[in-house]
Amino acid sequence: MFGRAIPAVLPLLLMVLSVSRASPTVEEFSRYQDLDAREFKTFSNVELAEFLALRHKCAPPANAAEGIARCAHKAVGQPFRLNAIRFAYDEADCVVALERAVAMGLSHDWESYRAISDRLRHKNGVVVYKNRNFSTLGDWLPNNCDWLLEDITPSLPGAETFTHIVRPKRFKDVPTAEGVRTVFLGHDWKTKDTEERIEAFIPRHAIAGALNELRSGDIVLVIYGVGRRAGCDHMGLIVHDENGRVSIAHAAPPRVRIDPLTQFVDLFPRISGLMFLRVRADATEVVSELPADVPSAACQDNTVRTMRETRTKLP
Repeated sequence: MFGRAIPAVLPLLLMVLSVSRASPTVEEFSRYQDLDAREFKTFSNVELAEFLALRHKCAPPANAAEGIARCAHKAVGQPFRLNAIRFAYDEADCVVALERAVAMGLSHDWESYRAISDRLRHKNGVVVYKNRNFSTLGDWLPNNCDWLLEDITPSLPGAETFTHIVRPKRFKDVPTAEGVRTVFLGHDWKTKDTEERIEAFIPRHAIAGALNELRSGDIVLVIYGVGRRAGCDHMGLIVHDENGRVSIAHAAPPRVRIDPLTQFVDLFPRISGLMFLRVRADATEVVSELPADVPSAACQDNTVRTMRETRTKLP
């Protein structure tokens, strides 16, 4: 009788043993708690790599939205710096802060975090300067909706549409002591080679009516100039503040902070409205397919140090 029962029980036994082997040790859980208690602005990339691996083992997020929102909360207090270094966690601008939270929330180790970060920043994840998403509406929005995000704005109450123009980008090669450096000069405002696109947005007067449809981890794009020269000049993430209010976590001078969404809009009369994006339901599967051939965390820390030294030498 027992001999016949063993084959049926064996898969379950092996599964239990596998789970047991994967369980964190007391030391690992203690280390995870120590790292989790710290703000991201105190992290090096080596420490972040350790945190992500231990989080995956000790307390993985229940879903992508929860992971993203929690990382947005942990970034509060990072000093604002325009054109912040992507992998220097003691500074942030609005794009860097958002991309970090999304990548951290979806990742399970350093390699997946770095791969997601590169794909968010560059079209198709090809990491070359001219392939960067320089324009939010012209590049960042369509390139990231191609693989990870969906635009939920059209389904929200009060949605309207606006038109914006996509123009070619201009670059210049500048000689330096190390060779040639390519510089982005902005967009070509003289050419007739343009593309007209139509997007949905929630006008400022209708935002309060859409709050109940928003979830933690949703992405907010701030739209201005509708009816004239529409564009997007700021972004953030939907979170709930300590009072449960629907809020925006974003990087703006002097530091990353959380503001109730309607109060944030009221502060800036130039805001025409907002767009909202959501991480796709299959995001976990999508990011698991990204290539993981990335620089190590230690190598990235060395790169950050070099970038800081270079920056201090610039006039």
